[in-house]
Amino acid sequence: MKHFLLIANESKPKAVAMAEHVKMFLEERGCVCTRQVTKQTDCVLVFGGDGTLLQAARNLRDQELPFLGINLGRLGYLAEVDPDHVEEALSSLLHGPVPVEKRMMLFGQVLREGNVLHEDVSLNDIAIGSRGMAVLIFRVFVDGEYLTTYQADGMVVASPTGSTAYNLSAGGPVVNPQASLLVLTPVSPHTLISRSIVLESRSVVELEILRHPSRQGTESCVSFDGDVIMSLQPKDRVRICRSEQTTRIIKLNKLSFLETLRRKMGDRQEEE
Repeated sequence: MKHFLLIANESKPKAVAMAEHVKMFLEERGCVCTRQVTKQTDCVLVFGGDGTLLQAARNLRDQELPFLGINLGRLGYLAEVDPDHVEEALSSLLHGPVPVEKRMMLFGQVLREGNVLHEDVSLNDIAIGSRGMAVLIFRVFVDGEYLTTYQADGMVVASPTGSTAYNLSAGGPVVNPQASLLVLTPVSPHTLISRSIVLESRSVVELEILRHPSRQGTESCVSFDGDVIMSLQPKDRVRICRSEQTTRIIKLNKLSFLETLRRKMGDRQEEE
């Protein structure tokens, strides 16, 4: 690899400084570093946290480029290289080959009266909820078949990569990120049954809004990786399926999925 695209979280001074350090390191070794993708780009280096990498993956989804995340955030499931090992990681890239994992993405559409109002992809999840602490009523369909009606704060439809994000916080299962499946996890459902549902990756899920939040001044919405948010109206549907696109993540860390999970969950418990 000789041509690198550098993406830094501009709101984090440490991320910007690290990007400059990496640029100097690579250029001293004959590499080319840019801030825009080119035909020669071999790899994308992302400086920040998982959120920065998620945004980059969505923005560059048509490029089929591998990503390496340098973690200047908190947990760093996706951005796994810590600042103390950056130069070691860069040397591995220069002297490659390096292992690359293909991660499943989600494709979502917002439909109103049968018309597509918005569509986007997500690496982690697509979720419905309300702008505020209010309850939604919505129906769930799988492959056109009615499943159930929920009265809940929302619903998370997660990819395997996203199982350790919002899905986990909502009580959903942790899934190996290289699996191929969909995870449906209701958020604070008003029922005695609150289990997640795991579906095969070729399933098509539809969430139909039956009623707005009852609290005045709030509204329902859909979010893609917690970023792109669109307001919903009663009878709107959010259709979610596996995307034809994937995200390629460079895996320099030789730890197993279970060992990584143990370390990250251990860190979270210590912080709490």
